[in-house]
Amino acid sequence: MSSLDIPSLRRAGAVCRSWRAAHNAFCLPALERAPCLFYACEEYGPNDAALYCPATGATFRVPFPGPPHERRGFTFACHGGWLFTTDEAGDPYLLNPVTGAQATLPPVKTIYQNDEFYDDGGKHVWSADPENGIMKPSISWARHLVFLRVAISTTADVTECTVLIVHNPKWRLSFARPGDDRWTLVSQDGGYIDNVLYNDKDGLFYILYANGSIGTLNLCEPSPSVTMIMRSVLPSLGYHTMYPVIGPSGELLQVWRDWSHIDTLLKYRARDRR
Repeated sequence: MSSLDIPSLRRAGAVCRSWRAAHNAFCLPALERAPCLFYACEEYGPNDAALYCPATGATFRVPFPGPPHERRGFTFACHGGWLFTTDEAGDPYLLNPVTGAQATLPPVKTIYQNDEFYDDGGKHVWSADPENGIMKPSISWARHLVFLRVAISTTADVTECTVLIVHNPKWRLSFARPGDDRWTLVSQDGGYIDNVLYNDKDGLFYILYANGSIGTLNLCEPSPSVTMIMRSVLPSLGYHTMYPVIGPSGELLQVWRDWSHIDTLLKYRARDRR
């Protein structure tokens, strides 16, 4: 069994009682209950990834279908063991690395103001601008720049979940469900959002802004909009990262990670050729 990948190992555990006992020896049940670290590495090649379970110390090799890692967008972890990732063109989808199941989401070009910016391959070419010191064209890829934050609701069937994204331009909010044709914009007003969170206790999404204010979003309403529940607590953006967290008793917490910008000397300096 040790040579099987996780989806095959899951199926093997359903054969009989003795195979189930062997399946449990691999600590797979812990993957559904404890947080895990999902990462790519050279050892597993371009089409597989590693899934590390801190609770057991076990590392599993799991299939990661899609383009090679260097041509894939950012991957976000979500509720229920699902990952939000993209293909080479930047079109997103949900992936369960344990079962191998996938769910399709609307294309990136259906997100507000992205339809004319990127071509069908998810590429935008910036022209040279010698007057501003830009001497040659450059390329932006949708898979790297569009998706900034992701939260997903918890449902028994992934096709019924709701995916909320913070995206460019201007850190806007949009949502969609697997099988939808387009992303739905929550508001055209931009605002710097530090993070988003889904609370399965009350079925609401929580939006944490960079100034410390918090809003809630009920995507079960016919015309959803953000309702502010906490005012700003920071005078400026500053150097910190903020996370909304649901505490053990169900209370909503803000976790701040402060950091300082430190000037460091460059090892190599450009030579003055004048």
